[in-house]
Amino acid sequence: MAQVIFFIFAGAMALFAISSAVVLFHFFHYRLKNDKHRGMILAFLVGSLALFFMEFAVLAGANWDAIGEIISRYLFKNPL
Repeated sequence: MAQVIFFIFAGAMALFAISSAVVLFHFFHYRLKNDKHRGMILAFLVGSLALFFMEFAVLAGANWDAIGEIISRYLFKNPL
């Protein structure tokens, strides 16, 4: 169960990275003349990098066996 949770979380991180790249492409490709989106691009880039590194810290530091045990206990508990 711990490996499943780990790979779900890692997949979500990959989707976040891909979607951030798509948004950055949109900003750079369709931005208006005279760099009117420069502040928005910088804020989005800083925010995305901060969130990605926080997610990576959780991914690296979590005790996935304990999380899997807790989820297994609550999802698959025996009603008897």
